[in-house]
Amino acid sequence: MTSSQVSAYEQLGQDVVAVDVDLQIEAEAMGSVLAFPEQQLCYVETPALKEKRNLDRLKIPNPSLDGRLPYIFEGCREIKKAITEAPVGGVLVGPWSIAASLRGLQELIMDTFEDPEFVHSLLEITTEAARVCGEAMLATGASLSYTDPASSCDVISPALYKKFIKPRHTSLFDYFKAKKVGVTLHVCGNSYPILQDLVETGATALSIDAKVPLAKAVEVVGNKTAIIGNVATDLFIQGSPEKMDEAVRLCVADARGKCRYILSSGCEVPVDAPLESIKWFMESARKHGK
Repeated sequence: MTSSQVSAYEQLGQDVVAVDVDLQIEAEAMGSVLAFPEQQLCYVETPALKEKRNLDRLKIPNPSLDGRLPYIFEGCREIKKAITEAPVGGVLVGPWSIAASLRGLQELIMDTFEDPEFVHSLLEITTEAARVCGEAMLATGASLSYTDPASSCDVISPALYKKFIKPRHTSLFDYFKAKKVGVTLHVCGNSYPILQDLVETGATALSIDAKVPLAKAVEVVGNKTAIIGNVATDLFIQGSPEKMDEAVRLCVADARGKCRYILSSGCEVPVDAPLESIKWFMESARKHGK
């Protein structure tokens, strides 16, 4: 993990080094069993809460002992030592997506209708897990981001977000805000229907995907928080220098002078994206960002 991040920085020189591994780290440390296919992202094979009665056995993970968490935080320390000219940020998983990996996303959504008290109880635990892991990330010297992709309106309704997830995001960010720590939040896919709610959580910056028109996001967010995004990730595989340059130009034009803005891909750069396409992005960013 360390060598790949250092290699990428040496070749690309990006302004921020974001250390992101996968979406199952916290859930694995809390008891979900994962499968690790060759050359693919891991996935949950057996969720810890396949049976709801196991909720009483669920424990907050120990960042120094459980699962792969110790390796992630040690990697962030090493990356922080190796890269001194750019800030290093660590990306952790938000409460709702941890809960989905512990219970199963479809089952969790059904639980919101059939057993909402169970969902609230589970989210109290996963919010605390996210907080504990956030403290451990900050102890490495890295800054803090959360990704909560299962909160996307491609997956759940705005009403479900408001009732179950928004209060947890808000309490989590309030905790770190009291410690004078800024926190970034990323939600994949279409987050436009809940964009005002995301602003109201108090996140220092919101990372938005390409499904959200940047010009419309700027209208909603204004200067209330920073916006990060949102060049479509398929351009890193199927694009061309000209298409990438135009996408970057439009993002900068939509945001310039209207909000606090950080240019980025809309979501994670695909694992099989050629390095050449990422260099197109960096070249366009430097050209249009001046």
